[in-house]
Amino acid sequence: VYPEMRSRGKTAVELLNPNDAYETAIKNFVSSILDRSQSAEFLTSLGAIARRAALLGALNSLTQLTLKAAIPGIPDFYQGTELYDLAMVDPDNRRPVDYEQRKHLLHSLSPRPADSWEDGRIKFEWTRLLLGARQRHPQVFALGDYAPLPVQGTDADHVIAFSRRHEGQYCHVVALRRFGLLTDFGRRWASFSELDARVVLGGKVIQVSTILADMPAALLFNDETRVN
Repeated sequence: VYPEMRSRGKTAVELLNPNDAYETAIKNFVSSILDRSQSAEFLTSLGAIARRAALLGALNSLTQLTLKAAIPGIPDFYQGTELYDLAMVDPDNRRPVDYEQRKHLLHSLSPRPADSWEDGRIKFEWTRLLLGARQRHPQVFALGDYAPLPVQGTDADHVIAFSRRHEGQYCHVVALRRFGLLTDFGRRWASFSELDARVVLGGKVIQVSTILADMPAALLFNDETRVN
């Protein structure tokens, strides 16, 4: 706010020159299109689009979570973001957290997306599995080198693959991206068996569809354990 305006008692809002008639019209329009008695067809269409966007967002969030936990560096896990965080700003550690809800979910977690992707339990479970992997292999993630892995096939552009290695221990990470074509643009959970993509692991060429289960990412360790 300009100093001369402060001296006159003007506020920042007043300096914006609001148009009351226009703002009222916008509010009425939004209220009308969200009123099912007036806009049932629109809301039905919007709901279908929202569900498709939510499924794509869920898959993307699982891949982003995997990369955050597996790439070099120390990952930030903000309390309260174990489930989907739909805030319009970056998360922080100051917001109230419903711990009772999370305690309850810990007893009903399911890693299978068919019955848990919509309410966020799949993200909660995947977070638990990734943190457990980091705890069991601390030096691989804290000190390990990073090297991208070659990917072959017509769907290679959908795959992110890299390796973390430290003193004979390693973790291969495979995660998917660009989920539109893999999900019929959000109409169904991705079918990884249809992927034409292969990753070169230790000199062996392995089909991505054999690495992934029904999750869009997997971690494979040299002790033959895996997270997927």
